[in-house]
Amino acid sequence: MVGEENRRKGWARLAELGPAWLSSIAALVAALAAAGFFAGRLTADPSSSPAAPPATVPSAVATTGRPGATGSSIAPPTASAGIELASYDVPLVDGYGFVAKLTAPSQDQIVQTSETDVRFNLGNFFTRSQNRLVALPAHTSPSYGACKATLEFVGVVQRPTQGTGFCVILPTMVIGVQVTDVLSNPARAVVHVTLWQY
Repeated sequence: MVGEENRRKGWARLAELGPAWLSSIAALVAALAAAGFFAGRLTADPSSSPAAPPATVPSAVATTGRPGATGSSIAPPTASAGIELASYDVPLVDGYGFVAKLTAPSQDQIVQTSETDVRFNLGNFFTRSQNRLVALPAHTSPSYGACKATLEFVGVVQRPTQGTGFCVILPTMVIGVQVTDVLSNPARAVVHVTLWQY
């Protein structure tokens, strides 16, 4: 009985506070939300803080690393055009390729499918149909400027030799590829890959 009476008195006190109490709670919740409390991280007003360095993590990568993977890499929209995002070497054997990401592909991400950004097949290099393959002049190392300036679109980079350079143009990034080693029997190649923001 006494406990029930105390509970009623407590609710009566809260009711007396009425709108002022509710306003205080709402203000507290708004302040916590503005401080990023509910998001689990602190966010700051962009006008009062220095510019953050460009992000280098793709916002979405839909690939499984298995044959038949149809994902594409998406570079962050905040980086300026021509900013280098990643650089790594990839060994390839005949019939295999990889989807370009911000880290070198692991063994299970080098796959035997035409749905890759860089594919080595029968001693030639290909890309998936939605990308554009750009041939660079002989003895030209891939750079963002060279990739963007060259208008020689090709369907295949045929019989590359050591030092051959070419580019793959994706909707969100540019891939520069330089052949650093190539063998014909068995067909194998090592390529140095550089990714730039488009």
